[in-house]
Amino acid sequence: MNVVIYARVSTDDQNVKQQVDYLKNWCARQGLVVVRVVSDEESGTLPLFARVKFLNLLEESRKGLWGGVVVVNLDRLTRNWDDVVFIEKFFRDNWNVCKLLS
Repeated sequence: MNVVIYARVSTDDQNVKQQVDYLKNWCARQGLVVVRVVSDEESGTLPLFARVKFLNLLEESRKGLWGGVVVVNLDRLTRNWDDVVFIEKFFRDNWNVCKLLS
């Protein structure tokens, strides 16, 4: 399966490269093909649907070029329950498969 890595940091002491390296290795072990890496530095206080890079990622997913988004932890996407519901509904409505990999 082709996937996109989404790495987000919200403070200066966090490191996107660390997240990306870890996820690339994890994907390789799972047999997933990383087709794109999105590095985002938007604050976690900004609602997910207001983050331009993430919205672009969702829009691109409709083209069927990849089948999943991989993140280190759910809190790299959001800490807001409404955002989690939004993500789940989007994936359910637009993808054939929606899987949470740990």
